[in-house]
Amino acid sequence: MNPVFNFEFLSFIFNQFTEDGSAYSWLLRFKDQDTLAGFQEGLMQALWEQLNEQKWSKVKERERQYVLDAFEDLKMDDAPIEEEEEEEEEEEESEPDEADDNRPASEHYDSDEEEDDVETQPQDDDINTGLAVGYKHDRSFVVRGSKIGVFKHHPNNHLEFSTNISKVETPKGELFSPKKVMLHNEDRNMILQKDNDPHKLYRMDLEYGKVVDEWNVHEDIPVLEFAPENKFAQMTHEPTFLGVSKNALFRVDPRLSGAKLVDSQLKQYASKNDFSALSTTEKGYIAVASNKGDIRLFDRLGINAKTHIPALGEPIIGLDVSADGHFGQE
Repeated sequence: MNPVFNFEFLSFIFNQFTEDGSAYSWLLRFKDQDTLAGFQEGLMQALWEQLNEQKWSKVKERERQYVLDAFEDLKMDDAPIEEEEEEEEEEEESEPDEADDNRPASEHYDSDEEEDDVETQPQDDDINTGLAVGYKHDRSFVVRGSKIGVFKHHPNNHLEFSTNISKVETPKGELFSPKKVMLHNEDRNMILQKDNDPHKLYRMDLEYGKVVDEWNVHEDIPVLEFAPENKFAQMTHEPTFLGVSKNALFRVDPRLSGAKLVDSQLKQYASKNDFSALSTTEKGYIAVASNKGDIRLFDRLGINAKTHIPALGEPIIGLDVSADGHFGQE
């Protein structure tokens, strides 16, 4: 619904999506603030109960107010007009510099040279499904089916295609399309996960473009998401990293024999928390989000969450935090 309340104009705005794919935005106007406030509390209560399957009366007063305040009054100011906007447009239309001359450019709009056309798009039916951006060596890795494209970073915010890892295979030679990827060990390795086997992870040596290790994480606990030990751990030799299942948070240590999950640093909940996303700060503080829309903040593994941010609405499918932990994106 994307509910937005505006008390200045005594209005409530929400979205509607119909079965035929149409989208509508509706605005309700109220006669006074008391009526709007009563409607807001009733709607937020109904949405919260439907999402969490729990009575509103059982929620702590502080958490109730948090849910209400989150949608209370959204005001977005227009972006300032940039005086140099026209100059920037002129620069974009100028001829490419010498550094760009060696890059392939598509010529589909040049009808006079159809036979000499340079094709820059992949010729397959796969789509891009994953991205890993390197910090150490200025490389980005794009997952496309069972292939991984490697791109160089340029100072002028351009990307240049470097090479292609044409086959992602298990150590036993089984071809697979990575479901999730994460750079590791100074960007020399990449941790991969298969679609149909959430209990295993694979390590690819990026210098050779080959999967060299298969790790059994745990027989009973699947890996739903995984993330670095801290915000920039992939720039170091830190061997361990974090993972979550639907109701557990844990550390993975590839140096262990047998199962790689560290039992002493496993926090498992009896309730169905339905975890969906994971992120860490530079100091190693942990944020775990769920499909219910709530977020739990941990100082370290193996203990209860220090802070629980209540759900506001939709499931959280991705989560990131700033290095200092002051800001987050979901």
